[in-house]
Amino acid sequence: MSAGRSAPGAHRPRLALAPRSLRRVPVVACRVHATHVGSLSVRVVPRSNRTAVERSRDGIVVRVRAAPEGGRATEEARKAVAAALGIPASAVTLHGGRRSREKVFELADMTEIQALQRLPP
Repeated sequence: MSAGRSAPGAHRPRLALAPRSLRRVPVVACRVHATHVGSLSVRVVPRSNRTAVERSRDGIVVRVRAAPEGGRATEEARKAVAAALGIPASAVTLHGGRRSREKVFELADMTEIQALQRLPP
């Protein structure tokens, strides 16, 4: 056997034999899971006079100034929900209702109960 070679069937990754400057760790699968993930159902009202998140008898209403064209109202609603909850906008993702006024946002590191407690009455 020559130096740096492994026996046949040793199942060593080839990258381990590469020069040190070129070594990379092969990644088989990597997923990041949030510890708490909650969902929040909202009704979006586009072309409003102001951007606001309100609680009403019907549920949570998000009023946005943007028109419902090209996903602009959805994106503004996502940012408004994040601002109202005091979390980064990257922690709020659209889970359902891309083309509907009824939308479901997924909240990273926050349960639905925690989100409802943070929203103004």
